[in-house]
Amino acid sequence: MKKRYDIVGSFLRPAQVLQARKQHSQGQITDADLRQVEDQAIRELVAKQVELGYGQVTDGEVRRTWWHLDFFWALTGVEAVNRQRTAANFHLSETEVKYQADSLDLVAKLSGEDHPFVDDFIFLRDVAADYEGVDAKITLPSPARLYYDLTSTEAGLANVKRIYPNKEGLFQDIQSSYQKVLEDLYQAGARFLQFDDPIWITLVDRDRFEKIYAFRNEDFDQLAESLAEDFVQVNNAVLKARPSDLVISTHNCRGNFRSQWASQGAYDAIAPYAFAQQDFDRQFLEYDTDRAGGFEALREVPDSVDVVLGLITSKEADLEDPDTIIQRVEEASHYHPLDKLYLSPQCGFASTEEGNLLTEADQWQKLAHIRDIARRIWSDADHVH
Repeated sequence: MKKRYDIVGSFLRPAQVLQARKQHSQGQITDADLRQVEDQAIRELVAKQVELGYGQVTDGEVRRTWWHLDFFWALTGVEAVNRQRTAANFHLSETEVKYQADSLDLVAKLSGEDHPFVDDFIFLRDVAADYEGVDAKITLPSPARLYYDLTSTEAGLANVKRIYPNKEGLFQDIQSSYQKVLEDLYQAGARFLQFDDPIWITLVDRDRFEKIYAFRNEDFDQLAESLAEDFVQVNNAVLKARPSDLVISTHNCRGNFRSQWASQGAYDAIAPYAFAQQDFDRQFLEYDTDRAGGFEALREVPDSVDVVLGLITSKEADLEDPDTIIQRVEEASHYHPLDKLYLSPQCGFASTEEGNLLTEADQWQKLAHIRDIARRIWSDADHVH
């Protein structure tokens, strides 16, 4: 059921899941044992989302280590890579945090056959079916994010070129891989899907962009424009083939690792691409800090597209002043119709298994806060026609 308040996707991993994952990594429990713990955690997460009134629920991404890499690793042709390094790409407020900086390598041509996320969705679907008027939503990293992860390092780009001598071949296989996964998800009953796509802000955070792409030795303005066109092309190629009753959203943020951020910059420069040209039904947009700039870029979003304003931070426990949030929604309505605006957290609560620096109680209080503010703004907050 569509409501004015929504969630992005991930939730803090319950303690029992983290403990089971540790035991599994040490060989103390089996795959089946781990999945049983995850299953119960998902049942409890869905029940809590429903209790708070949310009409679309997720599995909290509790089976994943990362918001994106677990999906990529399960594609044919992709191999997991693990490297230990510091969290150099994130802005850390106090101490430097070391974490497992996992990655991927392309080892063969891409394919999306028999993806395990389909079975994960089927479990979520069946849990959600116990609640009347509740829909299951699955989150996936975007096709453009796969393209970025494969080509944003010198070694990665060289490796891709060995397997795909031209970009068109790579795009074609990304498209076919995603379309296979989407087809299988659709056949399993998925009608609400979200592509998480935080790469866009990398194009406007010039300092970060130049560090990442220094190896290309190209004009940075021209490269950013070229990449924006690539991102639109690779995403839209997948979107154009979707069934008419499959609602696909996209989520855009600035990084989310243990309550820290990676990129900064307003949407204005990317809006003509990310907002105006991409064929999504809904846009989830981070807007919880001034790192996101103003709402003027929303002019580029077609009036038919829902904009879900991420005005509530998932990085901190403190609750935002409701009147300030209401005022900001009113400001946004100057650039996009109020009846096409919605409210959500700026991101998930645990883009990686480590999670943000708040408690589970804080997390649920945030979602209740979003619901309560939405009810003050929209008379149809609990049932959007």
